[in-house]
Amino acid sequence: MIRIWLAPDFVVWGAPSSLTLSLATVESVNGESRITYNPVTIGGLEQTVLFAELIDHRGNPLPSTIKEPKALIMPKSAERVFLVGREFSAGFKVARESGGAGTTVVDLIIMELG
Repeated sequence: MIRIWLAPDFVVWGAPSSLTLSLATVESVNGESRITYNPVTIGGLEQTVLFAELIDHRGNPLPSTIKEPKALIMPKSAERVFLVGREFSAGFKVARESGGAGTTVVDLIIMELG
């Protein structure tokens, strides 16, 4: 059985990451040195959307977890909004195009496929 929810007028403030750098550090503990490598993202702030925080068009909260979720973004303006990565059982990440300022409003269609 497929369940579907419409969450209207969702405000998106997240922006995509703008730059990922490779960061190498040297650490010395008790005379032993080691090198660590980590990618570091600078700029942008992806917005995490939790299903438990969404309200459907009838005023009902969505479940806190959804089995095999799929989120569709229905734009209400010319500004592009997109998913960042894949959906997970408790939610997903979303961002608006980096050139935009402030926020944008979209409708979300959430489907449970599992």
